[in-house]
Amino acid sequence: MVALPEFEWGGMENWGLITFKESTILYSPEVSPLTANEDVAQTVCHEISHMWFGNIVTMDWWNDLWLNEGFASYIEYVGVALKEPDWEILTKFLDKYYFLAMKIDSKVGTHPIVMDVQTTTDFTQSFDEIMYYKGSSIIRMLKSMMGDDLFYSGVANYLKKFQWGNAKTDDLWNSLSDVDHRHDVKHIMDTWILQDGFPFINVTFTRDNSGKTLVTASQSRFLGNPTAVVEASSSPLGYKWFVELTYKTSAGLSGTQSMDMNDTTFTLDLDIENDMTWVKFNTDQMGYYIVLYPPEMWRKLLNYLLTTPVDDWTLSASDRAGLLNDAFSLANAGKLSYELPLELMAYLDREGDYVVWSTAIKSGINPISQMLYTPQWKNFVKNISQSVIEKLGFEDVGTNTERLLRNMLWNLAVSSNYTPVIENLSSKFRGWLDNGTSVTPNQKHTVYTVGMMFAGTAQDWDVIWQKYLVEPSPHEKDLLMYALATTRQTSRVDKLLGYLKDEVGIKRQDFATVTQILGMNSVANPMLWDWIRKNYQFFIDRFTIDDLRFGEVVYDTVKLYSTREKLQEVKDFFAQYPDAGASEGHRMLAIDSIEKNIYWAEHFKPVIVDWLERRHL
Repeated sequence: MVALPEFEWGGMENWGLITFKESTILYSPEVSPLTANEDVAQTVCHEISHMWFGNIVTMDWWNDLWLNEGFASYIEYVGVALKEPDWEILTKFLDKYYFLAMKIDSKVGTHPIVMDVQTTTDFTQSFDEIMYYKGSSIIRMLKSMMGDDLFYSGVANYLKKFQWGNAKTDDLWNSLSDVDHRHDVKHIMDTWILQDGFPFINVTFTRDNSGKTLVTASQSRFLGNPTAVVEASSSPLGYKWFVELTYKTSAGLSGTQSMDMNDTTFTLDLDIENDMTWVKFNTDQMGYYIVLYPPEMWRKLLNYLLTTPVDDWTLSASDRAGLLNDAFSLANAGKLSYELPLELMAYLDREGDYVVWSTAIKSGINPISQMLYTPQWKNFVKNISQSVIEKLGFEDVGTNTERLLRNMLWNLAVSSNYTPVIENLSSKFRGWLDNGTSVTPNQKHTVYTVGMMFAGTAQDWDVIWQKYLVEPSPHEKDLLMYALATTRQTSRVDKLLGYLKDEVGIKRQDFATVTQILGMNSVANPMLWDWIRKNYQFFIDRFTIDDLRFGEVVYDTVKLYSTREKLQEVKDFFAQYPDAGASEGHRMLAIDSIEKNIYWAEHFKPVIVDWLERRHL
C-alpha cells in the first residue's frame, strides 16, 4: 500500500500494489481527527476488498462496473465493523451512502446501475454515486433479504467459480439463487439494477369489523422535484420494483409483506384506532425505498418518541433516522405537508445518536437554513439542539460517536447563532493562532472554520496560508484549507481563486475539493461562479471534458441557487459550452436542483414561515 503525493482518487486497487491519496492512508492520532480515522479505515478496506471484487473476479465489461464498486463500497463497512465495533459504522452507512444515494437517485438526471457503456465519456460518468452508493445499498438490502449465511455462501461460490476470469451481473444472481431457494434473485434484483430511481410506498390503514387493521400499500417512483414528470415507458419495467415491505409495531409484532412489482393489501392484528398504536415500515431502513404514512401515523410515531423513556425505545437509531429522512424527502417532493417533518423534529432534544442527528441536519435543517435566514428559524434550531449541546459540553471526551456528535452540533449551533458556542470556538481559534495553544485533533475542523468565519481577519488568513504551504500532514493540510476557503474576506477569496488557477501551493488533485468548499461559502459563491464562467475554457484545456471531478465543479457551485435569474444563467452557460463530456449527468442534476429550489421557495417557504410564526418563535 503506497501513498502518492499527487493522486486525484482516494485509492486504486492495482493488483499487489494499492495506491492511495496521502490523506486516505496516512493517519496520525496526534494530528488527524476521528473523521479521518474512519475515512482511512474505510478506504483501505475498500481497496483491499477489490482484490476479490475486481481483481480475482473482474467484470466482463464496464456496464457491470457495479460488481466492483458496489461490492467494495459495502464490504468496506463490513470490514471496518469487524475491526472497530464501537464505531457503529454499519449504522453510519445510512448517513454516508444510503441517504446520499437516494438524494441523487430521486432526480431526473439519475441512471440505472447497469448502464450501456460505449464511449470513454460513458465510462467516466459511470464512476458516480449511483454505482458506489446505490450499488452498495442494494447489496445491503439483498443480504438482509437472504440472511447473512446464505448471502455470503452464494458470494463465495461466485468468487470461486469465476476466479481468475470475468463475470456478469447474472452470474452473481445465479450463484446466489443456487443457495437460496426462497428467492428468485435475478427477478428481484433486475428491478433494482435495470431501471433508475426507487419507489415510495404509500400506506393507508382501515379497521375491519373484527377490530384488526387492514393495510393497503401501493408503490410509485419517487421524484424529489415536485414538477418533474417521467413516463413509465421510460423504464423497461415500468418503474415497478420487488419490495420486501418489512415492519414493526407498537405491540411488538414484526413481519414482511412482499410487493412483486405490484400493490398489496394485508391484515395486522392491531387496533389502529388506538392512539398509542403505531406501525413503522422498512425495519432498520434495510430496504431501498421510503414510506409515506397518513398524517395521524406520523403523529403517533412522534408521540411515542416524545413520551416513551429513551432507554425503552424499540425504534432503532436506523428507524429514527429513516423516519426523518423519509419525512423531509416526501415534504420536499410535495407529497407530505411540511408541518409534519417540522413537528417530528420536536423530539430531537431527547436524541443522542450521531446518525439520527446527522440525518436531521442533512435532510432537513441545513437545506432549510440555506433557503431561510430568519431569526425565527434560527431560534427553532437552537431550541431543539441546545439541551443536547449543553449536555455534551466542550471537552473532547466520550465514545467515538459522542465526540463526532459534539463537533457536528457545534456547527449547528453556529448556524443558529448560539453565542456560547461561537464565543468558545472563537476563543480557541485566537489562542491557537496568537499563542500556539494546541487544539485537539478532533476539534480542529470546527475551531479553524468557525474561528475564521467569526474572528478571522485578512492578516489571519495570510498566516494560515503560510502554515498550509509548509504543513507535512495531509489531514492538517486539509483542515487548514477548509479554514482558508471559509473566509468572509473577499480579498482573500480572490487571492485563493488566483492560487487555484495558477496552481500556486494547491495540488491539482485538490481543485474540486477547494471549489466545493468555496461553493458552500455564501460570500465566496458569487465570486466563484463568475470565476468559473470566465475561466471555463482555460480549465477545460487543463482537465479535459472527460475529467469526472472537474465535471462536478459547476454542479457543486450552482446546486443551491433558487431564482429564475440564476436558472437562466446556468442554462445559458451550458448552452455556451454544449460539449458536456463527463459533466453531462451533473448538468442535468444542476438544472433539476435549481428548479426544485425555485419551487421550494415559492411553495414551501411560506408554509414554514407561517408555522414558525404560529409557534411564536
